[in-house]
Amino acid sequence: IGFRSRRPGYWQIVPLVYNHGHHNVRVIHLGTLVHSVWQEEQRGKQTFPIVFDGRNDKRTCGVEGGLLLVAGSAAQSCLLLDSRGVHVPLFALDYASLESGLDGVLTLEGCEDCRLGMIVNLAPKPGSTTGETVDLNSRNRGIAIERLVGERSNEIIDCNESHATVDEIVSIGKPQKLLTSSKGSGPRWTSKPQTGSVSLDVKQKTILEDAAGVALRLDVPTLPDALPRFTVRATVEVTLKDGSKKAFAKEAEIDVQSAE
Repeated sequence: IGFRSRRPGYWQIVPLVYNHGHHNVRVIHLGTLVHSVWQEEQRGKQTFPIVFDGRNDKRTCGVEGGLLLVAGSAAQSCLLLDSRGVHVPLFALDYASLESGLDGVLTLEGCEDCRLGMIVNLAPKPGSTTGETVDLNSRNRGIAIERLVGERSNEIIDCNESHATVDEIVSIGKPQKLLTSSKGSGPRWTSKPQTGSVSLDVKQKTILEDAAGVALRLDVPTLPDALPRFTVRATVEVTLKDGSKKAFAKEAEIDVQSAE
């Protein structure tokens, strides 16, 4: 697999699941993708769990359609590059095996008209922090997001040179920073030209500063018994200091026989 770094000196990426230029591909991750690192003296390489790569010489979206659903284990970001119309209904990692919160769980560059449902980034240890939930790294447009959930995040969403709408941002605990937006971006993987523009519309912000605890429950059916149609459900349950609870849930229905 030839996946080059952004520029010399950056770490090399080795995708474990790699969609390079294929349309309408559906990736459903319900298991475990093991993260590996090869450290060299001044740089190195590491695995990324899932990458959709639509980069091409025409500088357009070389991947159209498809689905990404994550309700398993991984220890690095998933990437969508130069892709149009990809649906991500649910992205909720099982953090039991992690030592620290991820810097970001989902990164988009050069993407258009993608729909994101509930994207979750939780800290594996009580009281610890996370990085970004979604990183719109550069040159995205028409990105519609239903709900972002982060825990004491350093930016629940980072929107660089991109255009997006978010129905709701949920912060479990006081965030280090809720969101960031900027018109510029540095070296990126995308082949799209720079635009120098940005827009981020967040309709609702829910800040649970009095959160005392949080739990993620993933309801995944037994496969292959549940095929061809099954439902995956993720529930983020927050316990507040007064003992009351708040829950944020998302279901995703999958039909492997359907073309959609």
